[in-house]
Amino acid sequence: MKNQHFNFVALLGGVIFSSCSPMEFTPMQMPIPPENNPPAIVDIPSTKLLSSVHFPIQNSKITLNQESLESNKTSLTFIATKPDGTHINDLLAKDFDLFENGNLISQYDLDSNYEAIRQGVDIVFAVDVTGSMAPTIESAKSRLINFINTTRQQGYHTRMCLVTFGDYTLQKCNRFYNNNPQDPQTLSEVEELKSEILKLRALMGINDPGGSDFNENPMRALIDASKAPWSSDNQRFVILITDDGFLYSPGNQGNVGVLAPHFSEVKTAIEQSHIRVFAVTPSLPGYNQDFKFRENFSTKTFPSIVSLSQGEHFLFSDLIAGKITIDTVLNQIIQNVKTTYHITFIADKNPGLKPTLPIQAREHKIKIKNQPESNVQILQKWTNLPNGRPEYQNKWSLSNKEIDPKSVKVKINNEPANSGFIISGYDLIFDRPPLPNSEIHVEFEFLNLIDSLLYRPIILPTHIQISSLSIFINGLKARSSDLLFQKNLEGEWLIHLNPEILTTDKFEIKKLKGASIQIYETQSQTTK
Repeated sequence: MKNQHFNFVALLGGVIFSSCSPMEFTPMQMPIPPENNPPAIVDIPSTKLLSSVHFPIQNSKITLNQESLESNKTSLTFIATKPDGTHINDLLAKDFDLFENGNLISQYDLDSNYEAIRQGVDIVFAVDVTGSMAPTIESAKSRLINFINTTRQQGYHTRMCLVTFGDYTLQKCNRFYNNNPQDPQTLSEVEELKSEILKLRALMGINDPGGSDFNENPMRALIDASKAPWSSDNQRFVILITDDGFLYSPGNQGNVGVLAPHFSEVKTAIEQSHIRVFAVTPSLPGYNQDFKFRENFSTKTFPSIVSLSQGEHFLFSDLIAGKITIDTVLNQIIQNVKTTYHITFIADKNPGLKPTLPIQAREHKIKIKNQPESNVQILQKWTNLPNGRPEYQNKWSLSNKEIDPKSVKVKINNEPANSGFIISGYDLIFDRPPLPNSEIHVEFEFLNLIDSLLYRPIILPTHIQISSLSIFINGLKARSSDLLFQKNLEGEWLIHLNPEILTTDKFEIKKLKGASIQIYETQSQTTK
């Protein structure tokens, strides 16, 4: 949906501020009448400090791991349901048989329920950032951050990544932020993730990525999300949020042409990545209903993305009406994980299995012994050797933002590595793969200031008059053009730094290692 009703920044620029000469928030100095004049009412301006915050510049820290590929390790996740559809959540290893290509697997490990959550959950938050999504995005930020904090406090191991889109994918998921309560070192990644979430905003005016056509391209974003660096052992979820329909080929390409995918591409991406889509969208064919279209004089039918991925659908209109929140979706993901079983086995240790087979040639079946009418659905398959025994990894994607190569520091098993690697674009590439089970610690700075700044919200009450504010950044007076003003669904003012000042760095943020911001309100005191 395009930017028709929510361009608050443009409204402020057109009504409150002059676009020809940016206005500064300068308190007025009123003359004081002489003592021999008769008493008079005089307005004496005063200032009140409303907010004082500091946005520090922080180095990014990542821990990477080199896997051992000496044995064929295979993982399956599955759910079991009774004939009435209710989940079976109390199975033990002795309650079922597991087969591969007809061969009984006798040695395996089973985790379920609460323990499965502790092993890890990967979540991609894929959100439409066209202009009409502004209130939804602003309200979703606090919900996501609360989820991050709560799951860590409760001992859940989660990893999260952001994808944004309009007619095309703006931000892809090249890196998950690790939130492991058992590893204090991941706290720095948690803070980076919060900062990334707080930087999310709908793009307005000429920056709106929606283009002139009506629908957006969430299916392309879903395909891009399927290519994320998912953890091999974790369950995989995509939360897809958009307020409109979708572009597709060949019948509704809009302005993007071949960037509008065929639905068959979407189906393949879901099936190969084993993602489960939790879609917050309008009720439309393709989202939560079978998708039909005509091509070459024949009608083709595909299951919806929710059905294909064994996910769930939530109405976007319910989100806007307050019947659900982002918490509803996040809590449902956790509930699904709680009723999911996770099996791990080593093919080399089970007689009759062939570790050399590709995963496509390995058929798995699970039968519950005493409940023959139960239904078992395998949600995800993974093996560390999908096509045999590959080379050890020597390349990792560190970020989807430009990195300053001079700032990179690498340690392998806590020993500094001063050579033997390069930074190419967003990737760390070793001349030789690190040894199996190596732990690699990487510290670096981003090349662009906006990516290094650790963001926190600046929120002011709804009754505040923007024209009465004086704002200082690192002790220097800010102009109205240095800032962006936005309202969330609760009516509160949110103040953001204009990305242009981070490009020019007129407030010497890089030199001072951060941005200290003070916001004052000019008030009038009436005296006689």
